[in-house]
Amino acid sequence: MIRKVIKFPPGCVNEGSRMSYCLGLQEKLRLEHNDMGIKRKSEEITKSQWELYLSDNFDPKSDAIVNELLKQKDIAKGMPFWKPNLNTDIVDK
Repeated sequence: MIRKVIKFPPGCVNEGSRMSYCLGLQEKLRLEHNDMGIKRKSEEITKSQWELYLSDNFDPKSDAIVNELLKQKDIAKGMPFWKPNLNTDIVDK
């Protein structure tokens, strides 16, 4: 499988902005996957084209996004300000 990494735009430098960017990429990839699935179901593309899309496009991109999200989450969790409290940080609306 082809290994991919996220290329962030200039200014996308902290954990929050990088996580947000990755979530945007993940949503675009989900929509692309859905479009390709529709093409497969309507037989616009063959089973082998679908499998090639998954192995060469979707899976490597999905792995890159998930790996980067996990990396940014770990960085953010290690920051001194990251001290969530279940009793005070989730309140009634």
